[in-house]
Amino acid sequence: MPHLTKAVHDYRLAAMHRLMDRLRVDALVFGSPDFFQYATNFQLDVWPWERPVFVVVPRNGETFAVMNELSTNHMRFAAEKGTVWLSDVTYYA
Repeated sequence: MPHLTKAVHDYRLAAMHRLMDRLRVDALVFGSPDFFQYATNFQLDVWPWERPVFVVVPRNGETFAVMNELSTNHMRFAAEKGTVWLSDVTYYA
C-alpha cells in the first residue's frame, strides 16, 4: 500500500467532518474494507464478513477501531512503518 501524506489524511478527515455536519451526527462508523481503508490508510488483512471490524471517526477525539486479534501483527507493522492513521485499536478474540 502506498504511503499517503498527512495532507491526504487531513483532506479526508475534513470531508468526513463535513458529512457529519450534513447528517447531524457526532461520529461515523465504518465496517467495510473500502471505507475502513479510506479512514485509516490501513488495508484489512481479514474479511469483515468473517471477522467483523469497525472504525469510528468521532467529531471530537481520536479515531479508533475494533478489530480481530488476527490483525495484531499486520497493524503493528503498519504502525511501525508510519503508514496507518490510527493508534487506538481494541482487539477481540
